[in-house]
Amino acid sequence: MQIPSIPVPYTGRIDPRARSICAQSKDWVQRMGMMSPGMAAEYFDRLAYAQLGTRYSYGATREGAQILADLTCWFFLWDDQHDRLIIEGKEHEWRRQVTQIREVVHDPVGSNADHPAPRALGDILRRIRPHFSGVWWRRFTQHWDGVVAANDREFDNRSAGASETIDNYIELRRRSVAMIMWMDLVELAAQTELPPQLYHSPEYQTCVTATVDYCAWCNDLHSLAKERSAADTSNIVTVISQARGCGLETAVEETLQRMAARIEDFLRAEQMLTIRIANGMHLDEAVRQGLHRCLLSMRDWNANMDAWHRISARYLDATPGVRLQHYNEDLAR
Repeated sequence: MQIPSIPVPYTGRIDPRARSICAQSKDWVQRMGMMSPGMAAEYFDRLAYAQLGTRYSYGATREGAQILADLTCWFFLWDDQHDRLIIEGKEHEWRRQVTQIREVVHDPVGSNADHPAPRALGDILRRIRPHFSGVWWRRFTQHWDGVVAANDREFDNRSAGASETIDNYIELRRRSVAMIMWMDLVELAAQTELPPQLYHSPEYQTCVTATVDYCAWCNDLHSLAKERSAADTSNIVTVISQARGCGLETAVEETLQRMAARIEDFLRAEQMLTIRIANGMHLDEAVRQGLHRCLLSMRDWNANMDAWHRISARYLDATPGVRLQHYNEDLAR
């Protein structure tokens, strides 16, 4: 099915250091055991995971930009392990991996994980930790707990052939695709840490959830064919189709309308936040500038998401009818 272009009324930025960032990520995934040398040589550039990271690292320090690109690669490669273990029915291996990832999230220094995925995640988390306070880190690890729990629930749903209601799916997807965690990391790109009262303000939270939903559903649209081949029910189009009793084209159209509405929600909340700051939210200039950079980073996420999916072999080269795509390696071997 041809996915229509998804317009966003502003332009996203791309990190001008993208080439060197991607090259370093290519080396990192091999050192961490997340891709074999042969697979990296054949597919890393075509899959373009690190390129996605450079579409929301504009303004970060060089170290911060590398963290964002490496974590982007990690998440897609971990998602492949999730797929593989579901398709191969290896529940015990999944539970073991989840246990190690939870341990790494809460103690990235002391973990003794024996699988490449938790080991590589520990490397990333150890690099993130010095950039933020204990308050921020607790929020971040809580969001990671939600990401792991949501992927665990998706494992159970897909193993049983179960599907969520539309509202439950939207909430689950915010965590399973890890977008709620990625919205913490706009602060890494922005080189700032927002005070809790600002982060938790209704206007900022609307900007967060609108960006989360838009990007999650954009990914669902582009991965629909691949996921239907894998009997993956965790897709907004599939969920809408089943809930409404409608065809896929009608469900795609509803998804596009929902995405457009979320961009409108983002813009309204962004404007309201600006007005609230002007009318008495007492923030010093450094915090105001940090907030401005965070909102620009969210705009980068929204504006760049559709275009990136149209260049990645993950979606362009997916083989119809094949449950495990050719780039999906068994990292436990």
